[in-house]
Amino acid sequence: MGFDVHGVKPIMNKPLDDTTIYGMIEAIPSHKDRWRMMESLTKEDKQKYWTEMDQHYDDNPGIYFRNNVWWWRPLWQFVCDNCDDLISQSSMGAGTRNDGHRIDEKTAINIADRLFDLIDDGTVDKYSADYEKERKKLEKSDDKDAKYFANYPFDTDNVKRFASFCKESGGFEIW
Repeated sequence: MGFDVHGVKPIMNKPLDDTTIYGMIEAIPSHKDRWRMMESLTKEDKQKYWTEMDQHYDDNPGIYFRNNVWWWRPLWQFVCDNCDDLISQSSMGAGTRNDGHRIDEKTAINIADRLFDLIDDGTVDKYSADYEKERKKLEKSDDKDAKYFANYPFDTDNVKRFASFCKESGGFEIW
C-alpha cells in the first residue's frame, strides 16, 4: 500500500513534451487506450516511458508525490508535529488515510515554507539522525512489535521532496 499525493493545480515548470513516448501516450484522452498503447510497447520503449515520466515529475515536482506506507507515516507524523498550527486536527487524521483528503493551496505553501525552514536550520537533519539511530536499535530487538516499527524509515531527502511538492502543488489530495 502506498500514498499517492496529487497536486490540485500544480505549477508546470516544463510542459509535457508530446514528442516523447511518455508525452505521446499521456496525450491520448482515453485511459483504456493509453493502457492498450503501453501494452504494445517494446521492453526498451517501456523503460524509456518510465524514464521520461520520472523526468517530467522531476521537472514539475507539484504534480505528484508518492511514498509507500512505510515512508509516508513517519513523514506525515513529522509534518503534523511541526505544522500543528497550520493543519487542522481533522486534516492531520485524514493524512493517515488515502481517501482523497484535500489540503488547500495556502496550507500546502505554509507547510512547504515551514519544512524548508526546518531543513535550513538543521532540525530535519537532527531529527532524521536521531530517528534512524532509534530505528536501527529496533531492528536489532527481539520484540516482534519493535521489529515491525523498524520498518518505518525517515530521511531528509524525503522531506525535501515533499516540501518541493507542497510548494508547487497548488494544494493537494492524499490518495
